[in-house]
Amino acid sequence: MAYPKKEEFIENMAKWVFQPNAKTAQLPEAVKRYKLMPYLSIDLETLTQIATYIYENDDFGVASSLSL
Repeated sequence: MAYPKKEEFIENMAKWVFQPNAKTAQLPEAVKRYKLMPYLSIDLETLTQIATYIYENDDFGVASSLSL
């Protein structure tokens, strides 16, 4: 996992979604195939809350990948 600590995951996920960048994308293959995601008009605080929810609820297998 790119960000084994909860705080790192949340901070990096929120910042990336706030300002998408092809150079820092975690899934460059997806960017090549689907293009870079558009800018969302969501504030950084809300994106941090969303990233926290994703991590804590394991919506994308984030936490379970830590136990491998």
